Amino acid sequence: IENGIDIENANTLIVCDSDKFGLSQLYQLRGRVGRGNKMAYAYLTYDRDKILTEEAYKRLDAISEFTEFGSGFKLAMRDLEIRGSGNVLGAEQHGHMEKVGYELYSKLLSEAVNELKGEKVDEENDVLVKIKIDAFIPDTYITRSEDRMIAYKSIAGIKSLEDKNKILAELETSYGKAPDMVKNLVDIAFIKAKAKKLHAKEVVSSASSLEIVFSSKDQIIGSEKIGDLIYKFRAKCTLDFSKDPKIVFKRYEKSTDNFNLLKEFMLEV
Repeated sequence: IENGIDIENANTLIVCDSDKFGLSQLYQLRGRVGRGNKMAYAYLTYDRDKILTEEAYKRLDAISEFTEFGSGFKLAMRDLEIRGSGNVLGAEQHGHMEKVGYELYSKLLSEAVNELKGEKVDEENDVLVKIKIDAFIPDTYITRSEDRMIAYKSIAGIKSLEDKNKILAELETSYGKAPDMVKNLVDIAFIKAKAKKLHAKEVVSSASSLEIVFSSKDQIIGSEKIGDLIYKFRAKCTLDFSKDPKIVFKRYEKSTDNFNLLKEFMLEV
């Protein structure tokens, strides 16, 4: 079954005692029909008089809930929630994990453990990046939703130019030449990472402005790095302390030119 044997003309599957199968097994079994262009049906049955265990009921409920194409990632996360992932992320943690998501929950848990150990926890400032440019992974480039999710996660983890180049190279090795919107997404992740290093709160590019905004003027005045950058790009940007302190860039007519200026600036951070 897991080797993916296809019988295109088969459009109906009946599974007896389906409560005895794991969620991934049920997902694999269900995927054996509907391989061609015919409407397919998978009947997952169990004894009428049998009382299902709570886990078995949750598994069958999940497989019936997630029926759309590419739902494997959602089912994997539901399987993790049903089975738990060890004592630390077991059933007693389920409510919290469901609310914030597995990745963020793991990050918060790790920070809490480090804090209890007396280790320093670095507080990352979150930067809001508002740039009007197409930046996403089209399903024509990465067709499987699970793979797109993994790619988004990798891109979100970019912290340096080396990371950016490595991830883009990996994408192009696996899926071919990256379209512009994917390159833009990688660039935005890089810009965000660099803006964090400057302790900025916003990067804004619109029809009327191109700015890096800070929470207080001390973040600019006290930074030797920002002073060096302003001097280097003095023909293309100025400082503005009128309201929110910010670096204001010269505007170009084309949005791509403004985007390129931001990338050029962040390469020096």
